[in-house]
Amino acid sequence: MDFSTKLLATAALFTTVLSGQSPSTTARPDSTPQIVFRAETGLALVSFHVMRDGKYLDDLRAEDIQVEQDGIAQRIAIFEGGAQSRKVPVEITFLFDCSGSMKHDDVLKPLSFKASLLDRFKHVSIALYAFNWPRTGNEVAQFTPPTRDVKALRTAMDRIRTYGGGNTRLYGSILVTLETVSKGNDNVSRMLVVVSDGLSNSFMRTESIQSARNHGIPIYPVLRKLNAVDLQPFLPGVIKQSPEEVAARLTSTFTSLAAETGGLVFPPSVNEKDLLPGILTTLADLVRTEYIVGFYPDISGTKKPHQLRVVLRDKDRGSIQAGSRKATY
Repeated sequence: MDFSTKLLATAALFTTVLSGQSPSTTARPDSTPQIVFRAETGLALVSFHVMRDGKYLDDLRAEDIQVEQDGIAQRIAIFEGGAQSRKVPVEITFLFDCSGSMKHDDVLKPLSFKASLLDRFKHVSIALYAFNWPRTGNEVAQFTPPTRDVKALRTAMDRIRTYGGGNTRLYGSILVTLETVSKGNDNVSRMLVVVSDGLSNSFMRTESIQSARNHGIPIYPVLRKLNAVDLQPFLPGVIKQSPEEVAARLTSTFTSLAAETGGLVFPPSVNEKDLLPGILTTLADLVRTEYIVGFYPDISGTKKPHQLRVVLRDKDRGSIQAGSRKATY
């Protein structure tokens, strides 16, 4: 049995439920649901970024790329982003780890969302989720669906401050959140920001990565400082591993979600009060430089899964970040 298997205990499966005004909860399905692209929307959309020399490009044109379905080039029907105006909405979901090892008082600042994102980008909305998985029941809570209402964000954050204290089913909670947010409108670009210290006793990391790839939702891990005392439950089953080595493995397992799904890692902040503003500054740059490409698929015949992918015609322009997803139509 490898190290990750020893550390991550098998979690119970979940089913999903969507929100109301008070926190709504979701529980895990018996298996990962099939990803279904809603063909009635017409367009098949793929979001992506292009990076060169450590910077995101904002001057890409439609003729610079090719969008493929199962390896076959498709005729581009919509292309927007970068320096061009945007119409396709962006939903940024924050998932807060509210288990016993986590506190977010200094991070939850609703006015930061307003100044950094909502005032600058009229097509952006924010959703807030949190999890704690108490021993008496399984729970991932939606505190607000995608919204631009700062008052709603403030109310949700006030509730998150008093929420938590249970187990750390990190990867199972990520999976639940991905499957829940993806049930909305398909003509939307989505990002998932996960705020956690990386501790987890759920074994659903692979499924979470696959779900993120299927839905084309990059994951942005925000690594909070890991306290040595919180490592104690993980140490007895780990042979010849120091607390520092255990912490390094746990945090690496968490932060590598970014590379696996096309996201970015936000490292721990020396000053916790600066964490959210720093995250939002980077997210604003991601929103500004994100591209959306779409085509009209042939939806005749029996539905079947397809692999969608964006490629650069000129590889010297840079490298595609994200830019793939699965769709069934």
